Amino acid sequence: MISLPYILLSILWFSLIAYAVFGGADFGAGVWDTLAFGPNAQRQHDLIDEALGPVWETNHVWLIFLVVGLFSAFPAPFAVLVTVLYIPLTLALIGVSLRGSAFIFRTHGLRSDKPARKIWTRIFSFSSIITPFFLGLAAATVASGQIRAREGVGQVNLGAFILTPFALTIGFMAIALCATLAAIFLTVEATDKKDHELAEVFRWRANSRAWRSWPSTLSVGSTPFMARYASSCHAYRHRDNDYWLSGSGHIVLQVLPDRTSVDCR
Repeated sequence: MISLPYILLSILWFSLIAYAVFGGADFGAGVWDTLAFGPNAQRQHDLIDEALGPVWETNHVWLIFLVVGLFSAFPAPFAVLVTVLYIPLTLALIGVSLRGSAFIFRTHGLRSDKPARKIWTRIFSFSSIITPFFLGLAAATVASGQIRAREGVGQVNLGAFILTPFALTIGFMAIALCATLAAIFLTVEATDKKDHELAEVFRWRANSRAWRSWPSTLSVGSTPFMARYASSCHAYRHRDNDYWLSGSGHIVLQVLPDRTSVDCR
């Protein structure tokens, strides 16, 4: 029988996927904005601005829904997660704020001939890269199974876990995933605008094996380290329930009533 926690987790997981797809494409557009060079660079900037204009702010509604839902449905695991991951999550939040401000200033607040517009463009591009990277670090830390809590207080050597080859690989893979999603969406956007040259440029980027496979290449060298962190899981007790924050390559949040420990190997 499906219980209420599983229903709530399914809804939250759907919102996470939605944010990864739509918000990821949003961040990926900033990656391509950074890499826009050559004779058609300005056309790429204009295409990205037109594609992001109607949706860049609404995409973060999925993130807000996820955070509020996790806080409301599972307050104890939420408290542990935001405490343990406060460094990467804070940096990601700063990136989201800077990115939105920079996009508005460069698109609507300044003329193209103003020197400050180039500065805001670089801020927009830089924050579009660091935000998915730190979100990937946070996800990798959860997936490693090394988050522990005693009496509701999270305990983890954060510096050691966010700088592992596993966490860094997932961070770079998050950037690559966002860039791939953005290239797909921009291909459709350019096709709708009858700009076949840009459509082919972004289609090639979306299909480029070199771009999509380089995070996997990094992961090959870090496989022994990944195995170390993905081979175990931990549980902690909070009042009447245990909450398991773990998963071998997955992010799992599960309520385990009437148990005091979990051992997964």
